[in-house]
Formats: sequence, structure tokens, C-alpha cells
Amino acid sequence: MTCPRQCRACGEERSDVIETRETSLTIRRRRVCPRCQERWTTYEMHEADARWLRNNRHHEAEYWSG
Repeated sequence: MTCPRQCRACGEERSDVIETRETSLTIRRRRVCPRCQERWTTYEMHEADARWLRNNRHHEAEYWSG
């Protein structure tokens, strides 16, 4: 599996961010490879938000199971 920042087309390890958009839980970044110009999107989540989602889903599962 490649790193999300590594180009899947040519394997270049560097990428440039051309656009960033934040929502309440995630950060969406449009990336471009400086070698072959391939473009892709990555989605990032703040660690505190990820922990909250895991905890919330755990409690939600407990609530629905019984």
C-alpha cells in the first residue's frame, strides 16, 4: 500500500497541495504529482475528532444492541 501522499501513477514520493477545504470533521486536499501531473484527493481527520467518532460509534452500538 502506498502513502496517501505518494503518486499512484509514477510512485513519486512528493506531492503538491493545490486546494484545501475544511469541513466540521475532515480536511479535503487536492494533490498533484510534480513529476507526472497526476491529481488525486486525500481526506484527513483531526486526531481528537477521530477519537470522538470512535467513542460515539461505540456508544451508539451499545445503545442499539441492548
